[in-house]
Amino acid sequence: MTRALAIIIIALLSGTAHAAQCDGNGRDLKEPALCSKLFVFEGRCGHTPYPQWTSDVAFAVGPWEKVPIRIFAISGDAVVRATWRAAIAQMFLGNSFNADPMTPYVNASAGIMDLSGRVAVPIHVEQRFPIGMQLAAAGPVPLEPHLDVHLICEPADAPFFGSITVWYKLDP
Repeated sequence: MTRALAIIIIALLSGTAHAAQCDGNGRDLKEPALCSKLFVFEGRCGHTPYPQWTSDVAFAVGPWEKVPIRIFAISGDAVVRATWRAAIAQMFLGNSFNADPMTPYVNASAGIMDLSGRVAVPIHVEQRFPIGMQLAAAGPVPLEPHLDVHLICEPADAPFFGSITVWYKLDP
């Protein structure tokens, strides 16, 4: 009887764990699973969608997982477009749960003329975290804590669009 119980316990413990799911999508993953999430944003230079925050925050996203995560890499890209004049941009990515900023502040200017006759100024930032950077689980307040894009650009009202990609593991 004791031997049979021991065999059953070993069989249960050796089974695949089904707790890890990227983006809570119900897909079973084997540990350790590396997840990724892409966020897109757009706006106009000099306008923030968050009036209560600093004027350079172009985009923010609160936690999207039901458990805390550990971020291992993050990258951000944006393009500022201006009509027949030079444009400039400065950008970094932040994390309100840990030390902000997560990436270096990057500057870009001038740009290239695209097919529509506009000057397009691309800007890119990225950072890796060998031991990971934490972000809390989703909670009752949608944007606390949050990841954000700090973007300063000119000329005023110039349109921009961009994305951030986060590579992470669940950290239950």
